[in-house]
Amino acid sequence: MASLVEAYETCFGLGEHSSTSALRKWLYRRLIYMVKLGFLERVQAEDAPVTYFVSQRFIEVYPVDDSSSGDANGSATIDALKGRISRYHVDMLSFAGECKEYQQLVIDCPHLRYEIEQMHLSAKERGAELSGHIRAINNVLEQISTS
Repeated sequence: MASLVEAYETCFGLGEHSSTSALRKWLYRRLIYMVKLGFLERVQAEDAPVTYFVSQRFIEVYPVDDSSSGDANGSATIDALKGRISRYHVDMLSFAGECKEYQQLVIDCPHLRYEIEQMHLSAKERGAELSGHIRAINNVLEQISTS
């Protein structure tokens, strides 16, 4: 089974991260943040790797409508789109946490303000792009439900 880091790197590349190690650290910080929010549950069995599961709180905050309309293929498409929205919501929350941390870092390390502001701006842009993705998928889902 591929690790989360390997799967992420395969799908999205390193992005702005300079190495696989930097990507791994970034992903781990995002997971820890999601655990703190109560959206993920961390489970580790003895002598087994850590596994994360979507929590009931996440499902309550970001419900997925299971009502199916149309044929099985259309239902599968709708489910896939709803799954994408859920993933994008998780990523947006992650970027929000990243932005808050950059704001705190500017306060804690004012001599690094310029560098931190560049990273902060990048995180805000990624969050805005995800917001656009979510809006587009919601528009498609709305169109499907009215037709």
